[in-house]
Amino acid sequence: MIMDKTKKAILAVSYGSSLAAAREKTIDIIEKELADAFPDRKLYRAWTSEFMRKRAKEQDGLSVPNLVEVIDQMRKDGIEDVVAEPVFVACASEYQKVIDAFERSADAFSQVRIGMPLLGSDEDLKTVAALLPNLEGELSPEDALVFMAHGSSSMPESNQIFMDLADELKRQKIENVLIGTIDGAPGFDFIPETLREKEPGKVILMPFLLAAGSHVIRDMSSDREGSWKNRLETEGFQVEAIPKGLTEYEEIRQIFVEHALDV
Repeated sequence: MIMDKTKKAILAVSYGSSLAAAREKTIDIIEKELADAFPDRKLYRAWTSEFMRKRAKEQDGLSVPNLVEVIDQMRKDGIEDVVAEPVFVACASEYQKVIDAFERSADAFSQVRIGMPLLGSDEDLKTVAALLPNLEGELSPEDALVFMAHGSSSMPESNQIFMDLADELKRQKIENVLIGTIDGAPGFDFIPETLREKEPGKVILMPFLLAAGSHVIRDMSSDREGSWKNRLETEGFQVEAIPKGLTEYEEIRQIFVEHALDV
């Protein structure tokens, strides 16, 4: 028996963003692409960040449900079969929120399948590592590309994924792409030391974050003291900052779509 579309859902779960311009280039697009990939399912959305939900409501009048609210709405709508795609970098705290929310509502649906995040497997690490040097066109061997990830000092085990990605870059002999973190290891300090050894003509600075919100502007590309751009320029490097979230790139978004299709 084929289930009616009104009983099947594709749920896009994001952290959220307080900047409308960032949402339009990232979250909104990936939600549409997920809907297009699942024409037999009704699209729902949820954000895990209460802070971002509050800011979007105050600034733009945008109401986005959290996980509890969207699960309740799907249940009221008669949804029985859910495919959820968490639009997160790794299997860390935000991803776990999705699993926990559905486990608490185990009796609400006949079937729930949850896709993997961007770096959910060894194969994902290989795919993403190969993509990184060419997201903004082919990286010159004379230049270096530095990615700023968020990281977490309160959950240091979640930062291991960035070290795994760095190891994969080395395995693929991609020596001029580095990944650091704002919070926790590997941090920032190793980056200027490594760059001095490579002596790049230019350092290209990009966020390893899914959306380029205020975090990226403040901590990466601004001229304020303490930003990664300012710190690298102080070390004598020529820096070009590209404040674009990862999900602004079709190749990255396609990974999420494929994960949802695979479950």
